[in-house]
Amino acid sequence: MVKREAVVPPLRILMLLTWTWRWKERQVETMNGSNLDYRQNCPLRKLTPSMAVKFGVFSQAENNLLTENVEAFLEETGIETAEKLLFAHRFPEEQAEIKRLKCRYSFCERISQGIARPWRLVYYRARKMFDPQNYNGRYTKKEEKKLFKYHALYGNKWKKISELMNRSSHSIALKYAQMIEDSNLGPWTEEETSRLLQALKDILKTKVRGLDSALEDRDSKGALILLRENLYKDIGWMKVAAQVETRSWRQCKKKWMSILTKKMMGKSPFCGLSNLQFKIDLIERLYELNVADTNEIDWERIAGVIGNVPPYYVQSRYHQLKSLYVPFWYEKTFPEIIDYLFEETLPIFKETLMKLAQRQRNTQEENTQEEKRCKKSFRFDDIFQDMLEDELLDSSDGETGEPSQADDGDPTQSFHKQ
Repeated sequence: MVKREAVVPPLRILMLLTWTWRWKERQVETMNGSNLDYRQNCPLRKLTPSMAVKFGVFSQAENNLLTENVEAFLEETGIETAEKLLFAHRFPEEQAEIKRLKCRYSFCERISQGIARPWRLVYYRARKMFDPQNYNGRYTKKEEKKLFKYHALYGNKWKKISELMNRSSHSIALKYAQMIEDSNLGPWTEEETSRLLQALKDILKTKVRGLDSALEDRDSKGALILLRENLYKDIGWMKVAAQVETRSWRQCKKKWMSILTKKMMGKSPFCGLSNLQFKIDLIERLYELNVADTNEIDWERIAGVIGNVPPYYVQSRYHQLKSLYVPFWYEKTFPEIIDYLFEETLPIFKETLMKLAQRQRNTQEENTQEEKRCKKSFRFDDIFQDMLEDELLDSSDGETGEPSQADDGDPTQSFHKQ
């Protein structure tokens, strides 16, 4: 009798059988009330049709509304603290009851009520805001040494490290990034700048060639054309930093924006009278927006109106303005800051500009209409050709590795996926 070899079921069939068995098991447990899942009542599309879904940094108004929603939910359910509500696993004896209450009272819908964002983003924001481990004070030297040690052992597994250090995973990820930045704050070397430019060159070429061939524009000489947004949007800064090796992603981003600003303008960034005019234009444009928070500002549009500069540059200049000219700006809202700049600082700028213009009228070169016109695209070679040489010859930049306050992207979000 010939023995038949055992037939191993395909992996997909095994996964389907396992899923079906677990689903039936959950159905029975749910009917018995022993395994309620509050996330079942949290579909992603339960937003009012007229509400535009938002992403990015939460505004102060959204933070306040989220706080109200959490406090109202705690009062209705009788759960003592926000930590128990959002970190039930830290209280194993009460975890089952907390989970039951969250399901019964539609937890995700309630905390995201009135906030035009996907509920998962609201949930993640609430965990950052209400985690007591986010507010454990400054890191000691001993903790910093521990963090380096644990990162060497576990890599970017921030949740694992947070359990060992009694700090939130978000706090630990940011602290580690800061320590990497602090380890190298000096001027960029030729080798570092060269590695940065090569990394960006490879990324931008890949990005453009990955688009539909119909969108890959070339000029009459066959030179590759880059849309301006391709030069600074959707760049994996963590990958860039890994290729540079000696700098953090924030340092790489700031250095690239400094280089890019000069290349897009075709000259050094604003100086003298043009710098003063830039400040005046920026204050006036921001004042005209009449928005309640900075996350409502379209920096791309502002940059396009002012000139050939990346949005990051405009955003960093706004931060510089409020830091230098607005007393206690960190205690003020955006409308209060921009009102102060418009009413107190702007008249001084305009008066100074008139005096300097009168004094330098005969020597100042007027900007041509071509320079003021906002370009929609740039030749690839115009951006990268001789870029390294320009950087090495231009020592007036004063560029260091210090991080900027105006970083709009947050690649540290990739830390939390671990």
